[in-house]
Amino acid sequence: MKVLLVGAAGTVGSALHKELAERGHQIRCVDLVPPRRDMADVFKLFGYDPKLPDSEWIIQDVTQPGAAETALKGVDAVAYAALSLAINDATVQFSVNLAAPHSLARACGKCQVAKFVYASTVSVNGPVPNATVTEQTRPHLWGSYNVSKWLAEAMLREYANQTELRTIALRLGTVRPHLRFRAINDSYNQVFVDVRDVARAFRMALEDQLIRHDVLHVVSQGSPVYCDPNHAKETLGFVSEFNGPEHFATVHRKELAFWSMAGAHETSR
Repeated sequence: MKVLLVGAAGTVGSALHKELAERGHQIRCVDLVPPRRDMADVFKLFGYDPKLPDSEWIIQDVTQPGAAETALKGVDAVAYAALSLAINDATVQFSVNLAAPHSLARACGKCQVAKFVYASTVSVNGPVPNATVTEQTRPHLWGSYNVSKWLAEAMLREYANQTELRTIALRLGTVRPHLRFRAINDSYNQVFVDVRDVARAFRMALEDQLIRHDVLHVVSQGSPVYCDPNHAKETLGFVSEFNGPEHFATVHRKELAFWSMAGAHETSR
C-alpha cells in the first residue's frame, strides 16, 4: 500500500513513517517543514534506529489550490498525523486540524483514495473527567484545538456516509515523548500514550478492511481509566503494549536526560 503521510516531520509522523516502512508500505511524506533533526534523539529514547526511511518528501501546504490532488496522486490511503497543539493560535489550529484534512478528503474521490485515518484527540472529552468516557460520550468542547479536531471527526464521518471513502479518527492521548512538552507533569495517568503504540494503531487502522467509519480511543491500559479503550480493542484489535506508571516514569527520566544534554549542547555553541 502507498500511504500519504501528512505531518511526517513531527513526533507521531516520524514514528509512523518508521512503522509503515518496516511493514513494507510505500510512503509519500508531506509537511510544511523538512524532517526534524531532533527526531534521531527521540528515536534513541525508545531504541529505534535513528535513521529515517528513504521516502519521497513534499514540502507543501495541502490547502493551496491543486496541492491536495498533487499529493494524493497514486496513493491508496491518507495518514493524517499533523498536530497543532503547541501552536496556541486558533487560525493555525483550524487550518491544520480541519481545513487541510478537508482539502484532502474532498480530493480523495477524484484521486481514487480509499482510506483516511486521522489523528484526533481525547481532549474532545474536556479536562480529565471524573468518570470513564467512551467514544459516544457527549464531547466537552472548550478550546479551538479540540473544537477543530471534533469538527474534523464529523466531517470525515460525512465523507464516509456520502462517498466511498472509509475513515477512522484516532483519539490520541498525550503522546510521550514529545519534545514540545518540556514541562509536562511526571505523574502517571491514562491520558499518556507511548508513541510506538500510536504508530501501531495508525498502521492497523490503515490496513483494516472492514471499518466504514469509526472513532477510537488510543490510550494506555493503565489505571485510573479515563477513556475507555475497549472499542479500539473490539473493532480494530488494538491494545497498547507500553503501559503503567513504571514505564512512563522511565520515559520521563529519559526525556529529562535528553533536555539536560540538549541544554548543555546549546550552552557550548
